[in-house]
Amino acid sequence: MVKTPSKTYCFSLEDHPRSIELFNHTKDLFNNTIEFYFNVIEQHQEILKLRSQDALRALEKLSAKTKKNPNPEHNVSSVCPSIPVLFRRAAINKALGASRSFHTHLHKWNERKAKAESVHKKFTEKPPVPPRKWNFSPVFYKKLYKNFDGTSIILRLWTGKSWAWVKFSCKGQETPAQWDVLSPSLVKRKHRLFLHFPLQKPKEDFVWPEKIVEQIKNPELKICSVDLNINDDLAVCVIQKANGAVEATKFILGGSYLQHRRKRLLGIIATKRSKTRAAGQKGISDNVALWDKIRNIDEQEAHRVSRRIVDFALAHGATVIVFEHLGNYRPKKNKGSAKSNEKRAFWLRGKIFHYTKYKAFEHSVVTARISPKNTSRQCNLCREDVFRFGKEMDPNNPYTPGAPNFFCPNCQNRGSNDRMAAINVGRKFFRKWLEKPGKKFSGTEVSHAG
Repeated sequence: MVKTPSKTYCFSLEDHPRSIELFNHTKDLFNNTIEFYFNVIEQHQEILKLRSQDALRALEKLSAKTKKNPNPEHNVSSVCPSIPVLFRRAAINKALGASRSFHTHLHKWNERKAKAESVHKKFTEKPPVPPRKWNFSPVFYKKLYKNFDGTSIILRLWTGKSWAWVKFSCKGQETPAQWDVLSPSLVKRKHRLFLHFPLQKPKEDFVWPEKIVEQIKNPELKICSVDLNINDDLAVCVIQKANGAVEATKFILGGSYLQHRRKRLLGIIATKRSKTRAAGQKGISDNVALWDKIRNIDEQEAHRVSRRIVDFALAHGATVIVFEHLGNYRPKKNKGSAKSNEKRAFWLRGKIFHYTKYKAFEHSVVTARISPKNTSRQCNLCREDVFRFGKEMDPNNPYTPGAPNFFCPNCQNRGSNDRMAAINVGRKFFRKWLEKPGKKFSGTEVSHAG
């Protein structure tokens, strides 16, 4: 099944005298039901070969007591004597997804083991195991909620003894009319409840993007190549064409201020940790509010930068956004908050890529990643090694990693090193795809969905 773009809208629910208690009862029952069906699937693994609807019918036949089936092989009433049909089906679908995921990982593990044994290589990787703890948020299919108008909703919840309709006031962003609203999930964050409504774009309203192997045939193809950094230039975007013409450049700043804010909070955490013995102990959380603040800052920046990248690409008609494939990162030999700050700055780049990917796909724009090798070291004009420096060039040390400026001794090209790297990312993308159209080449990943 082809999946169209999707996103989630969040609605906060009012504080209710028994909201957390009712949520806990409902969530526990939901996860107990999922665990029950997961175990049933493990005893009847042939069900996994069926399509989702057929698998659901088979599991209901094995577990649901009806007039035509008074003695099912596995009676779901052992979990709870009265489970609504749609609540049960939501649990079945979650159990099917969990079981398919587990068996996929197990199959891949067996393949890796067989490959290692075929060349007499020692294989020490542990096999995947079924989930030891179930922690899914309850999903509310239609008829498990009603009268949702954006300001209030009535949910059917389990009290521990019976089912009850409970009305909540809610607050959130208005859902767009052109998107399909799917079944919501009830989620608890700290001591508050939220409804997460998945939205999906209708197939008839979405133009599926062409694959890169087809787009590369267009001589007028425009791409937006992006260089992500951990300095003040969080992202540098360049619009360019296959003939090498650079049409526009955008610097997305804010990295220095972000690092300052993050380092300040990490320093406060380090100071507080030095005054207590609870830090680092298993099962004990420390400075929860400060850690949440750091995560929220990074999350907001990832959304801000990714939105600006997508808007810049759309404004100039680019249909592909190209990033470097950044991996195998090793932080510098810093200590304490400096090391943690550098790690988080690197993790932020991964978030920016993933957020850009799903935001771009909504507008029929695809994303790609290429190997970062030499993108910051070679000149974008002549591909010779450049000098990289700060305010002044040091003849004894012509290349300083992380320095903002570059100079090419071969063609006299000079300027911002981050902009040069962004141009090199795009030109490397074109060289690879024009040399080997339609083939997957080493160091490249192309993605079409969010």
